[in-house]
Amino acid sequence: MISLFENTEPAPDLLRRFVATPHQRFWQVCQVLANVESNAEEVLSSFPEAAQSSQNVGLRMKIIVDNELRLAAGAAPVAVEVPDLLIGRAQQMLFAFDRGLQELVVFMSHFDRSSFIPLVLKLVCEHSQPETVAAS
Repeated sequence: MISLFENTEPAPDLLRRFVATPHQRFWQVCQVLANVESNAEEVLSSFPEAAQSSQNVGLRMKIIVDNELRLAAGAAPVAVEVPDLLIGRAQQMLFAFDRGLQELVVFMSHFDRSSFIPLVLKLVCEHSQPETVAAS
């Protein structure tokens, strides 16, 4: 079994743990308007802010920076894809992208702009559903 974490302690239960995300912006990514929430304000400056329009949001993102999250360094990226759901790990980030709901959740141990931006671009540009955006 491949371990995503550095140590042998039990893996944190990321889905059942509440993390406040008080910082919010709208981003325009690959022609998709995204409502982005994060617990770390520096994450929100990764992309230029788009004009606010909650009625046209095509994607919701929640980005959590958790310094206590210890992912194994140097592990190869891994992704599991089932209909409407993509879950994986890339560098020091864990992500889940629900294509049906158009929601992306990213957990990262620290904010690294050089690895974060390519991940977001790849997920949004390749996996978002334009018909959902148009219908919003």
